[in-house]
Amino acid sequence: MTVVVTVHGPRGGVGTTTLAGHLAVELARGGHRVGLADCCLRAPDLHALFETAVAGCLNDYLWHRCGIAGAAVDLGAALPAPLPEAAGLFLLPASPAPAEIARLLTDGFESGRLAGGLREAGEVLALDHLVLDAPAGFGEEALVAAALADCLLVLLHAAPRRRDGTDLTLLERLAPARMMVVLNHAAPWLDAEALADDAAAACRRPVAAVLPRCDELGPPGRLPAPGEPPARAAFGAGLRRIAGLIAEGGGG
Repeated sequence: MTVVVTVHGPRGGVGTTTLAGHLAVELARGGHRVGLADCCLRAPDLHALFETAVAGCLNDYLWHRCGIAGAAVDLGAALPAPLPEAAGLFLLPASPAPAEIARLLTDGFESGRLAGGLREAGEVLALDHLVLDAPAGFGEEALVAAALADCLLVLLHAAPRRRDGTDLTLLERLAPARMMVVLNHAAPWLDAEALADDAAAACRRPVAAVLPRCDELGPPGRLPAPGEPPARAAFGAGLRRIAGLIAEGGGG
C-alpha cells in the first residue's frame, strides 16, 4: 500500500517544493520506491528543482491525453549517486507552459480525476511512498492534496512572528492519519529546541524537525561533502529525521 505524504504550507514562501523534493530523494535513498507529484498546477516548480524537461505531465492526464503512467518521469538515473537496487524515484510534473496554466485558470479541472490519478499512480508505479507538493493556502489543489494524505507535513516558518495566527483547524478536519509540523528557515542564532516547543504548544501537534535557513542547499540528491556549511549539514540531519519518522510510521 502506498503511503501518501503531503507537504503543505498554509502560507506561501516557506519552502514546500524544496522540502518535498529533498524528502522524496531521502526516502528513495532509504531503499523505497517513491513518487513525487507537483500539485501546484497553476505555478509548477518541481521540474525546475530537478532541472528536468517536462514531456508527459499531470496536465496530459487531466485532459485525457495519457494515462497516469505516461505522466511520470523516472528520475533515478538523473541523481548524482545511484539509488539502492530496489528503490526508485518518479516525478509527476505539472506543465509550466503558459497555455496549459491559462487553461487551468479559465476551465478549471476535475479534482476527482486528479485525486484518482494520484491514487492510481501508487499502484501503477508500485510506490511505497507518494510525496505531494501542495500549493500554499487552502485552494482546490491544496485541499485535494491534503485530503489524500496519510501523513500531512505542515511546513511553517520558524520565526514566531511569521506564523502568528496560523490556524490548522481546516487541515485537522481532513483527519489525516498522521499530522506533523516542520519549521523551516530557522536563523542560526535562534534556539531550535525552544522554537519547536513553542510551535508544538501553539499548534497542538508534534514538531518533526526544525530546519535551518540554508541558502546553499544545492539540488536534491547531492551527497554530503567534507567541510560543508553547518546549515547544510543541519538541514540534512533534519531531513533524515523526517524521513525516518515517515518510514517508521511515527511522529503523531
